[in-house]
Amino acid sequence: MIKSLYSFDGKRRADVCKFAWDKTYLLESDWDEQSTWVPRHDGKMVGPFDNPSAAEQFIVATDWFNGLD
Repeated sequence: MIKSLYSFDGKRRADVCKFAWDKTYLLESDWDEQSTWVPRHDGKMVGPFDNPSAAEQFIVATDWFNGLD
């Protein structure tokens, strides 16, 4: 994992993961009432992206990450 990105309100997290075969994926999670992170999409990663910057640009523009969905 390269880094974790957090929504402004702290209720959503996206882990940016770069793999040896040069593709980058995101693991999205929601904060629940029991103080744990629950992966979205049944734990399946979103991607692939060409690089970590592309993944970051994608996720910060989504309605989910911005709390609009």
